[in-house]
Amino acid sequence: MKSKRKLTLQDEIKNARQKEEMHDVDLVGYDGVRVPAVRFLLGARSEVFRKMLYGEFKEGSSSEVCMPKYSQQVLMKITDYCFGEPLAYEFANREAARTFVQIFDCAHYLGMEGLEDLAIEIVEKYCSGDTKKPLEFLCAIYDEATNNPSAERIKNVVIDHLRLDMSSLKEGVYSLGKKALSEIISDPMVEATEMELFDLILRWLDNVVDSSLGSEDHTEETIIFAKECVESIHLGNIDPTDLAETVSKSGLVSDEMLLKAFQFQAFKAKDMGFGEFKKVRREFVHEKVLVENSGIDTLNGVYICNGTFDGVSKYVKSGKWKDKDVEFTLYRCPIQTKSIKRWYISIVPNNLQPGTDNDIDFYLAPATGKVYELPIEKTWQVAKKNGINPPPKVSCSIFNDVKYCI
Repeated sequence: MKSKRKLTLQDEIKNARQKEEMHDVDLVGYDGVRVPAVRFLLGARSEVFRKMLYGEFKEGSSSEVCMPKYSQQVLMKITDYCFGEPLAYEFANREAARTFVQIFDCAHYLGMEGLEDLAIEIVEKYCSGDTKKPLEFLCAIYDEATNNPSAERIKNVVIDHLRLDMSSLKEGVYSLGKKALSEIISDPMVEATEMELFDLILRWLDNVVDSSLGSEDHTEETIIFAKECVESIHLGNIDPTDLAETVSKSGLVSDEMLLKAFQFQAFKAKDMGFGEFKKVRREFVHEKVLVENSGIDTLNGVYICNGTFDGVSKYVKSGKWKDKDVEFTLYRCPIQTKSIKRWYISIVPNNLQPGTDNDIDFYLAPATGKVYELPIEKTWQVAKKNGINPPPKVSCSIFNDVKYCI
């Protein structure tokens, strides 16, 4: 006779979840649906819940916790995690993709770092294609994350994939709002030709206009936005035939912009030939930036791209400091909290990552934290200890091996 398998603690907790009398608190979202839970498990999994339920907040003496920012689906995943259930998720449609980002946001709000990490693993697996599911909903994930500052980690994972997968962008562009579309169109690291990006704007515009029939004001506003997006397209890098046909007939480009593009192409074709128009934008990203006008002469000059840090390019230049050969590094890094970032020009000790207290900082500038950010058009300041006035100007100049300035 086979012996009966002994129940584990996890088994017991799962069984207890099915017993109504074991529930002592409900989570209530914006849809009014009550999600039953156990306050001990909520408090054990989340410091925020612990303070709510066992502190002096009103929730401590109430049988419900109101969370009006979140839906029933989100709160159920939160309680699943508190009961020790694995995070399983299916990106079945756009709405499900957006809900997933809201789950991450709720986990972040509640300080559930473990749940955040699990969510990142799921997104990474989805992006890798391991799930064998179509990637058309990546744009919905990206759009929701773009409008949710706490979901920056998800946004960074998704944009790293979208940059390299134009097919996912084409399939999912209809899920993008204005902010997300603008960021992608202006991203210098996207692996797409300028014409492909222009087509992306047209696909998005056609869909939005079709869905807003009868609303002339909305249509006009959308067209104005599309024209603003086109300003981030490097028209001079579009094949002249496409420029004369699709682009000129779109109604999104002025005659003056077309003239400038054709003039640029005339000089470009003379120097390099027309094959350059087939390159993707990533191939035009600056491998060099120019630092000039700082109060430290040896720090000025051309900086070469040397990998990435904090998700963006970092640049280095050899020089001398206090009669020693050193390497100056221009990089972006978070400070204090992950939501605040700055650009620095520093000496970074060998075998150390940038951004530690061991760096010798000379100049700094505020950063937007965007995934495609370049260290240009910044207001640089002098670092207190080692910087010397005036602060530098950092620009992307047109070098011999860089064909087009972003």
